[in-house]
Amino acid sequence: MKTDDLVAELDYSSPGAPPARGVYVAEVDAKAEGGLTEVAPLYTAPDAAGCTAPFQK
Repeated sequence: MKTDDLVAELDYSSPGAPPARGVYVAEVDAKAEGGLTEVAPLYTAPDAAGCTAPFQK
């Protein structure tokens, strides 16, 4: 599922697996539109990438 870069693309094709494992890193910024400033682009930790969820098939 495309999210227009609001969050990582969501993939629901694997039952029990999280639809996304990547996150955007942001910090609070009262002057920024929406109150957040991106600190790092989409990031997936190596442990998250290789992890199997408890109910993942």
